[in-house]
This record gives sequence, structure tokens and C-alpha cells, in this order.
Amino acid sequence: MQNTLIGSIVLLLFLISGPGQAQGQELHTYVDRDSVRVGDVISYTLVVNTGDNFQSAVFPGEDKFEDEDLIFVNRQRHRLSANRDSVVYHLQFFGTEDYIIARMPVELANDADGDSTIYSTPVPLFFKTVIAEGDEEFRPLKPIFAFAADLWPWLLAIILLGLAGWLLYRYLQKREPKPEPKEAPEPIPFENPLLRLRDQLHTLSGENSPLNRRDFKEFYVLLGDAIREYFEHVYDINALEMTSGEIMKELREYPAEKEIISITRKVLNEADMVKFAKFEPDIPQANKALEVAFQFLEVVSETDKYRIEELRESHESQQELLTAEAN
Repeated sequence: MQNTLIGSIVLLLFLISGPGQAQGQELHTYVDRDSVRVGDVISYTLVVNTGDNFQSAVFPGEDKFEDEDLIFVNRQRHRLSANRDSVVYHLQFFGTEDYIIARMPVELANDADGDSTIYSTPVPLFFKTVIAEGDEEFRPLKPIFAFAADLWPWLLAIILLGLAGWLLYRYLQKREPKPEPKEAPEPIPFENPLLRLRDQLHTLSGENSPLNRRDFKEFYVLLGDAIREYFEHVYDINALEMTSGEIMKELREYPAEKEIISITRKVLNEADMVKFAKFEPDIPQANKALEVAFQFLEVVSETDKYRIEELRESHESQQELLTAEAN
């Protein structure tokens, strides 16, 4: 029923948008699947086909896919002839319900007829869950148990036993020697998140790196977790328990630097493709992802140095307070 309703909405939007296009100009829209699961990568293609030649076509950029449910991965462009052009977008789905890719504008430049804009057709994606829904079972009510009418002797016996146990406990407690006073705990040194991130990245590029065993999945899990752990300690967000889309949303609301958000999206999206979409990278591509992570380290070393200094001062003040309380 829901799929039929979404299909009807798409058809209505197509009929409304159709007459607005210039005569002789066509924009075809294709996807390689109509149902998706979390982590699936889809191919979304726009093809411009006009009766006359045109100088250039401006297709939608990466910013048109800034969405928590559908994330831009990459694209390829193919100019087939003077009156035919196309772009293939690779998008990764992270939604939990049906989704519609909205109309996309394509601007055409032509010296003879002037500039014009045509629009694509909205495309529905139907969410396909992998969780099987089971029938609920209701447990029968337990029978009511009958109690004896005269409970006072039993209650009195329980009270007397409890009192005797308490007196025995007090007696034994007085006989036990008092424990020696504990020494004040040693203060825990502050662990700099920048140094920890640096050490994790060097490990991934060293002799013990999973890349030496061609274990790409473990490599990308450790790479993504290193950046997530940094955000947990410095930005105080529960990044290790969040999806990549949720982390992007938290960083934009923080707000974090635009360069930090851009680099984080590249690393986490590629890690998600390996973990969820069964993407098979190679050694050069994995090393490129590691270079991007080192670039992330350079950026945050400059932008977050004052924030980390505040974390150091707060940690040392807390340790001094705990030491004073122990004394």
C-alpha cells in the first residue's frame, strides 16, 4: 500500500514537471535498483538528449545529495555526442524507510536559444529490511496461590531470625580488625587525543598493519574507529555508537570546521562501503584513505589545540580534587 502511494506521488510530480521543459529537450533518469537496504550503493544516472547541439550542461553537484539517508560517494561523466551528455552518480543508502530522490535541475547553455533548465523525474527507493517480524506470544496468567489463614507464627519467626542475624553481624564486625587506611591513589595522567590518533595511524601504516595481510575490512574498521574515538574524547559525542550519517549531523550542529567534516565524510563513507556494501578496495586505494586520515590529523592538530588544552586542564583539576578527597 505504501509503495503504491509513493509511486502515485512520483507520477503526479512527473506530470506537473513535464510541460516546464523546453521543446526538444529531454532528461532521462535511471537507477539500477528499486529496493534498497542499509549500506547499499546505487547508481543514479541522468542523461540529457536534445534535438539540437548545446555548448555545455551543468549537472547537479555533490551538495544536492547532502542528506542523512542518501550520501554522495562519487560520479562519472560521459559526453556521448554534441547533443547527448550524461552523468552516473554512486550514492550510498543509510535510511530506514522508503525514500524519494527529488527532481534534479540540469542547466543547458546554447548560443542560439539561450540558457535553459530542465528537470529530472523523482525516483522512489523502497526500503527492504533484513529483520524478520515474528508473531507475539502471550503468556498465560499464573494461578493465584492460596495462603494459610494463620501467618503470625511464621512472620514472628522470620523477624526473630532477622534480628538474630543482625546481632551476630554486629558482634563479628566489632571483632574484625579495622582496615589500614588506604594510600592516596596515583593521579591518572592525561592522554592527549591527538597523540593517540597519531599512534593509531602509524600502527595502520607500519609492519603490523592489516594491509600487510590484505585484511581490508579490519583495516577500514580500525581506521574509522580511530577517528570516531577522537570525536568521542574531544567533541563529547557518542561517535562509536553512531552511524556515519549521525556523526555528520552532530558535527554540523557542533559546529565543526568545514574541512574536518569533508575529510571525515570521505574516510567514513569508504569504510562503510567496505563493511556494509562488500566493496573490494586495493592496496593503493587503502593507502590513499590512510593519507586522508593523516590529513585529518594535521587539520585537527591546528583547529582543536585550544579545545584539547582545556580538556587537559579539566582532567588535571579533577585528579587533584580526587587526590585531596583521598587524603
